[in-house]
Amino acid sequence: MGQSLQEQLNLFSIVPPIISLLIGIHFRRAKIVLLSLLLLLFQALILLSSSLSLVAQSIPYALSLFIPISFLLLGLMNEKGLIGKASIIRYVLSLVIAGVAFWLCTVPDLGPSLQIELFALPLPFSPLTQIGVILYIVSLIFLIFASFLESKQVEKSLPWALLIAGIPILIPEANFSWHLGGAGLVFSFALTQDAYKMAYIDTLTNIPSRRAMEEHFERLSTPFTIAMSDIDHFKSFNDTYGHDVGDEVLRKVAHTLSCVKGGGKAFRYGGEEFAIIFAGKEAKDCKVYLEDLRQSIATQGFTVRSNERAPKKAKNAGKKVNLTISIGACDNSWGSSILAIVKKADTLLYSAKKAGRNCVKIAPSKKS
Repeated sequence: MGQSLQEQLNLFSIVPPIISLLIGIHFRRAKIVLLSLLLLLFQALILLSSSLSLVAQSIPYALSLFIPISFLLLGLMNEKGLIGKASIIRYVLSLVIAGVAFWLCTVPDLGPSLQIELFALPLPFSPLTQIGVILYIVSLIFLIFASFLESKQVEKSLPWALLIAGIPILIPEANFSWHLGGAGLVFSFALTQDAYKMAYIDTLTNIPSRRAMEEHFERLSTPFTIAMSDIDHFKSFNDTYGHDVGDEVLRKVAHTLSCVKGGGKAFRYGGEEFAIIFAGKEAKDCKVYLEDLRQSIATQGFTVRSNERAPKKAKNAGKKVNLTISIGACDNSWGSSILAIVKKADTLLYSAKKAGRNCVKIAPSKKS
């Protein structure tokens, strides 16, 4: 009965790599697709060893070599999508890894031949093989360093997935199939996080997008305040200093707005316009926080960096220029729908523009 339960759990452990494989195909992530396929292959070697006429005792030793090798070689390659000339190398490499791993699983004396003492001092644990430990640690180190250079969660997940998949290298009593399944879970979680960021986080400013704001509206309960803000003279930044500098301005303003106090939450509404939502507050209670934001941006200003894409404008590098925002805000007393309240906040924003910019216009709450 115990053996039957373990077999069922081993079989269930192939589900996470299948899920990560399917999600990876959907998002065209070649690294995850190929690594998920290899995870499934390694699990198949364990689960179908009898049917494939493999030497069961040799399988863990083969995996101790090719799990870290697979992660290292595929993980350090640039992501080029599923189709294209650049992907051919990855496919060929994956086939070679799969073929050699399968062949090693047919070698009867693989385990004894890999028992080579490489460490001068005894280890505090009894690994499967010391060769496997070295490959495992080296691959982890390289993937950890590479993950610091990446912004996507999928790339950052590679060392974590390898860490989980390779635990049986250090602890032979651990179940290889379960840990391979755990690596698939890590991939699925990372892909889900990246999908969430693509849908709800603005890629330029790294703050929640308009779609996130619209869903945030659905969870709001009264009272609440919506503030619409806009960067003053933003077009002139682009025309004078170039779009790269304009993007820097957007990022700087977005970062400052994201630090708003009073429980406010900032969103990029579109272009140079941002929205700030205060849940549980009337407009009059939010004015102090909005004034702090306006003053903070005006005080900091903006220092122009060199623009490599516009070398003629490089003479402006290091120049400090004025940077201000205008804000209009009102609370839920001004409309029966979110659209009406946003429209009223926009009207107040344009009033702030007409009043000379760099100011905050607040609509007093309507009496019920």
